Amino acid sequence: MAWEIPDDELSERTEIGAGAFGVVMRTRWRGTIIAMKQLHRHLHHDEVAKAEFRTELKLMRQLHHPHIVQFLGTSIETDTGLVSLCFEFMHAGSLDQLFRKSEVPLSLGVALEMALDVARGMSYLHGRKPLPVIHRDLKPGNLMLTRAMRLKIGDFGLSKTLSVRNKMPQDVDTNFTMTGETGSYRYMAPEVFRHEFYGPAVDVYAASMIFYQLFCFQQPFAGLNPVDAAKMASAEALRPTLAQGLMPPELSRIVRSMWNPDDMARPTFVNLIDQLEPLATWHQDEEAKNAGGGKCCVVS
Repeated sequence: MAWEIPDDELSERTEIGAGAFGVVMRTRWRGTIIAMKQLHRHLHHDEVAKAEFRTELKLMRQLHHPHIVQFLGTSIETDTGLVSLCFEFMHAGSLDQLFRKSEVPLSLGVALEMALDVARGMSYLHGRKPLPVIHRDLKPGNLMLTRAMRLKIGDFGLSKTLSVRNKMPQDVDTNFTMTGETGSYRYMAPEVFRHEFYGPAVDVYAASMIFYQLFCFQQPFAGLNPVDAAKMASAEALRPTLAQGLMPPELSRIVRSMWNPDDMARPTFVNLIDQLEPLATWHQDEEAKNAGGGKCCVVS
């Protein structure tokens, strides 16, 4: 079977994380540390859980990009028949873990490079032919970090392939139907919360919240629970505070454009790369000149 990794070649399995549907383990394959994602045993016959798992498997076999977590294969547990998805191991964890453990903000040069990593990976997904891929659950917990602090996009269980023509599914009675309230509320686009037709711009909105957190080192809608945040963003066009001095004006303009209530007015990730690259170069050059002072990226 193509992509199969024999179960007996996997050793030293240690659980390192868990979600609603599955568990992630650190394991060793032929001397290499890898990550293995497996359905919770009690969900082995749950159709919703299995559908999300199959979605991720189908997509990961097709996705190949420097800013997408690399899929290595599948493994079938000898005793139980449970199927696992195997990926490259991201040694620095997730962006969410970085936000939680670091008390020192990222330098703007580092934050901009991370934002560009997200934009490059998402530009690849949205530009795939013949059908783009919409992630639908873009958030810091699904952005993984290499030892060199480069970001890669992971967790494609909620992703969909979709024709972007007219920003809606080709046929709402088929499996192209997009479900409302998909993903994580704090990063959820208003049109998703309202159960409206939507397209790739929902990922741009989610990225705006991630970029806000990267540039300000503040959680979007801090002080609100996630559901209230999504509700107010949808019904009242509430957005995170962008007080003067919180980030440079040119970055404020970019983030505001990304969370525009009109999804048609949001920039594409290709547009964002064009806007962010010169800013990243400028800030990195300035930080190099002033090495030893100012803010730094703390990584433990």
